[in-house]
Amino acid sequence: FQALAGSKLPRVYVNLGELLLRPSQAPRGLELALEVFRQKTDPLIVRNTLAWVFATSPQAAYRDGPEAVRLALLVTQTKPGKAAFLDTLAAAYAEVKLFTEAVDTLQKAIGLAEKAGQTALAGEMRPRLALYRSKKPYRPPE
Repeated sequence: FQALAGSKLPRVYVNLGELLLRPSQAPRGLELALEVFRQKTDPLIVRNTLAWVFATSPQAAYRDGPEAVRLALLVTQTKPGKAAFLDTLAAAYAEVKLFTEAVDTLQKAIGLAEKAGQTALAGEMRPRLALYRSKKPYRPPE
């Protein structure tokens, strides 16, 4: 993986960063995601990935709710109507305890995913919707 990451192939960086953003590898994954962001490569995906980590990391040291909201809003304003990006915005809202906004945003995301035939994505979002309705932020399993 290090050889691929060192090759400066943008998509490889993003994919490797996402792989490493699991709880045990979060520091290295965040470092790679930030490197892609600094290179101004694929900014929407990188911003969305960073927003997701800042909103949902099981490790409090990697969470930054206000920054997650800021990044997710930039992404959704640039490309409105993408279910996955709205999912991230909902997670960011939940992290800063804006649960009404989180529920509304995620309901919209689920509707868009279903309309686009992305049933697996819609299915992944439904448990998060229940969390936000219970006024709890999302944390991925470790």
